[in-house]
Amino acid sequence: MSKQTQSSYKQGYSKYTLATQQLRTAETNAAFLLPHIEKGDRILDVGCGPGTITIGFSKYASEGSVIGIDISAEVLQTAKESAAKANVPTEGPGSVVFEQGNILEGLPYPDDTFDIVYASQVFGHFPPPDIPLRALAEMRRVLKPGGILATRDAADQHFYPRSLDLDRLWVHNFHRVARLKLAPDEDPTSTRMPELLRRAGFDADGGKVVVGASTTVYSGAETRKWLAWRAKGHLQHGDEFRQSWLDAGITEEVIQETLVAVEKWANTDDACGIGWALPIEMAAATAMLDEVHTDDLLAQQNDHNAYVFGKVGNHNTVIACLPSADLYVDYIYDIDWNKQAFKDLVVDDEIKELVQALVTKQIATRKSTDSISGKGNSLILLLHGAPGTGKTFTAEGVAEFAEKPLFRVTCGDVGIEATEVEKYLQAAFSLGKLWDCDEADVFLEERDVRDLNRNALVSVFLRAIEYHDGILIPTSNRVGTFDEAFKSRIQLVLHYENLTFGQRRKIWLNFMTRLKLVDAENVDYDDILDHLEDLGKVDINGREIRNAITIARQLAQFKDEKFRYSHLHQVIRVSGKFGKYLKDLRDFLTEDHIKHDLGVHHSYHLRRSNSMS
Repeated sequence: MSKQTQSSYKQGYSKYTLATQQLRTAETNAAFLLPHIEKGDRILDVGCGPGTITIGFSKYASEGSVIGIDISAEVLQTAKESAAKANVPTEGPGSVVFEQGNILEGLPYPDDTFDIVYASQVFGHFPPPDIPLRALAEMRRVLKPGGILATRDAADQHFYPRSLDLDRLWVHNFHRVARLKLAPDEDPTSTRMPELLRRAGFDADGGKVVVGASTTVYSGAETRKWLAWRAKGHLQHGDEFRQSWLDAGITEEVIQETLVAVEKWANTDDACGIGWALPIEMAAATAMLDEVHTDDLLAQQNDHNAYVFGKVGNHNTVIACLPSADLYVDYIYDIDWNKQAFKDLVVDDEIKELVQALVTKQIATRKSTDSISGKGNSLILLLHGAPGTGKTFTAEGVAEFAEKPLFRVTCGDVGIEATEVEKYLQAAFSLGKLWDCDEADVFLEERDVRDLNRNALVSVFLRAIEYHDGILIPTSNRVGTFDEAFKSRIQLVLHYENLTFGQRRKIWLNFMTRLKLVDAENVDYDDILDHLEDLGKVDINGREIRNAITIARQLAQFKDEKFRYSHLHQVIRVSGKFGKYLKDLRDFLTEDHIKHDLGVHHSYHLRRSNSMS
């Protein structure tokens, strides 16, 4: 080894250095290169050290050969022993040979010998500019035309938590040694590789140098313990690594302070280290780990996930650490879609046909007619009319015949503050994309110059639906108060009239037919059918019909009797008294009183129509 080369390498080959190098494999340190290796390639690994990466290459160049070269005869002996232990041949296809050599004194190989030349953690020990250029020129000489030169070098490190100050004590001093012979404004070789490669002639035509980044993360108690053992070994008396620190002017006091900090880091739960990241990746990683958020993420009851908060640039980030669990695949089965639900919907046949046609075509056609990407992909159908006339049941029936799950969200979930609504809608729409569905409830009353909060709420919702990719079915019984901007986004408006006698009679019959199928023994079906005309004359809506049947069945069960018309008559008579009270109240109060006391509520049902991504 020449004196110039010898003086540029400061770490030596102590057992602590070898312990680090022997962890490196082709998969961890050359993953970016592996897809480009052909079976018959000849590969040269420059600065191979203990040979773990070199040996790994032989699995990919199984019909070629690999040579590892290093300046140290001692470390090459370790490499040869590792190859023998792995039963790697030293000649023939897939062979690995280790040879001593100094790239700065010339490689002992003819021009155009190798398909691939690789170097890991080598150029960081070459002070610029002449030495790395000499090494690159020699690599280029032995590389075949069209061959690949691949290098990997450290750029930065970070230790978390920052309070232990290892970024100053370890990382800063590590860079101080690396910059020992550099001018104040000069960067280490490892961070200047694209420039040096072009200067060495590897990118004469442009576009041939590909820059990537990778990160090594050290976490977990055993890994921290091992890393601390290695660091303390490096800084003990007699190790070349320690001497390189002293040569760089790092004092004994700082070395002792570093050893104490390393020990604390090793014994700190959840501490970790990040290594070998390029600067831009380093900035993102450290920003993510350093930022502390005091607000807890809202989670559902019995949510056992662990959440880590952070920010990369201006983007808030949450890492959800999922708990491990068993998945009982025996309980997974195909969904039995209720195609009868839409058929049982009691509305005009023209409405049913139009809704079915639009939804079916929306599922089949996913191309937007809007000139702006991401907009205009939705189909919005407004269903309005009195309560209980079939609006919500229409959305449910659509979900069944379209074979899409229905995700229900109440207005209480969404909130009424603009910021809350925007966050919730984004989360709900994201979940809807995963499930291929959405549904939610919001307030959509017309904007008013006197109510800035409501204006912001409507604006947020309008923006959300503008970019929603799917089918939205808003339902309301107060369409007259809808904002004009919302009306302009609706493709089709369907009005649901109050139920007629014939529609009420049909709804009663549908409910009783289904009930006979599931509980025939406990239902006096003929008795109820005999009074079907009487039931149809009662002026109640579809939801009230369902509620009356439910309560009447419970009354029959309580009396230990068969469910018959008398139970329905009793429930309808009692609940009718409350209905009369409400009617009298509305006749007495003005519309403004009713709106203030009873509230104005609208809901919308959102259906995803595209396939799950």
